[in-house]
Amino acid sequence: MADRSPFDPEAHTTRVIAALDTYRRHGILAINVSLQGANPGYQLSNGVVKRDRHYKQGPGKGMHTSAFRPDGSLKSDWMSRTLRLARELDRRGMILNLIYFYGYQDEVFPDTASIDKAATNATDWLIDNKLRNVIVEIANESDGAAYDHDKYIHLQMGKLIQLIRSRFPARKAGYTLPISASTLGGNSMRVYEGVQQYADYTAIHGNHLSPEAKAKRVAELSADPSVPGPLYMNEDNNGRDNNGRDTTLANLKLELAACDAVFDAGGSWGYMPWRQLQIFPFRHIAPAASATVRDDMPVDQRDPAYFKAVLEHIASRVLKSKP
Repeated sequence: MADRSPFDPEAHTTRVIAALDTYRRHGILAINVSLQGANPGYQLSNGVVKRDRHYKQGPGKGMHTSAFRPDGSLKSDWMSRTLRLARELDRRGMILNLIYFYGYQDEVFPDTASIDKAATNATDWLIDNKLRNVIVEIANESDGAAYDHDKYIHLQMGKLIQLIRSRFPARKAGYTLPISASTLGGNSMRVYEGVQQYADYTAIHGNHLSPEAKAKRVAELSADPSVPGPLYMNEDNNGRDNNGRDTTLANLKLELAACDAVFDAGGSWGYMPWRQLQIFPFRHIAPAASATVRDDMPVDQRDPAYFKAVLEHIASRVLKSKP
């Protein structure tokens, strides 16, 4: 078909693993992996694949990226790749932030009982494989408008957290894992009742907010004893243009300012390498050797250099010596 492009998920996983040492040397301690994918930016990628993110658009029109079958069971090939990555992260003292659900894919499930089953199966898989280097993020941006089933995942977040937590004693795991869900940055990093009452940490996104607004809100959340800690920003978008998020010097300045603002206010900061790692075909999993960024550079050179500049800044904040 004209709107398809080849993709090898095994080779892609191998490329990510090969880049882990570079990330770790720059102070990166966790990476996000979603069992229902994310936004691949098909409209921005290569002009070949033209799909909507919604699974419900159907074959050839919508995107289908889910480790779950409609009945909540897990796809073995997908989970084998996830396990391989988790083990490699663990070898390096790194964390897998495992996201269960994504707003444009939750309609894979025909009903809420299947969502509960999927959450149970994913958690049992973690326990069966004795994975301890994992943070469970039940849903990416759980308050987003794209979720279906009458916003079941968002409105029943407390129930889902308790369901997942219950699996550890039920399976006699001897340990448990941190559990929460992230929320939209555009909603001013709100913390909802289910997370506030039952979660082990607070996951926030800083998208669409200025560094100053992020600093103010992180400081507020850090000072609020009712907010579960630690405060974990695992996604931030600092591009001025939401459709492009270009790797310009202006956006790099915002990127580094946001990193500093969040760290200084008492939170962590999660870089989202939009053009490098998220937009298909995921061209720049590894950064460039040089962190020199100029607006007149060809985008294929500028993107990985921008990535390097961000990583070097992170390293300057979290490491005692340069990588």
